[in-house]
Amino acid sequence: MTDATQPGLRSFIVYDELPAGCIAFEVPDSTSLPHVRPGEFVVIDPEDRDPAEGELFAITWKSSFDRKWQIVQMDLRAGRYGKNGVMRDESLWFVGAPAPQRMMSLAGHYVGEAIRWADGPYYDDYLRDITHGKIIGILEPDFRAALKKAA
Repeated sequence: MTDATQPGLRSFIVYDELPAGCIAFEVPDSTSLPHVRPGEFVVIDPEDRDPAEGELFAITWKSSFDRKWQIVQMDLRAGRYGKNGVMRDESLWFVGAPAPQRMMSLAGHYVGEAIRWADGPYYDDYLRDITHGKIIGILEPDFRAALKKAA
């Protein structure tokens, strides 16, 4: 028997109704594959806005002109970072699309290793400020209809 595990994947609770205090957000594109698919509704806990290693969050960048929500993954990276001209060793947050990207040749073939682009470094307080909440599940109010659609 071969090992069918896929490192980095997660499982989400599938809710048939929105839990009290939570919000739903429709996944707009494929940048969150393989975790969530376009058209699915993720369940967001707006009370859980603290950055967490490897978790998915819904954010809106402060600098965004269109104020578009985005699903991102947060990662803590140790390094030597500078603030106000002072360099020091610390762990700060990087934010990026959950799905790794692959470069393609002009002929349309994948080349090199998959990489995940990330932006940062950021401090906890900034990320709490731009975060709508942690993604805790997927909303599927009519599971039987989803089964018929998949068949």
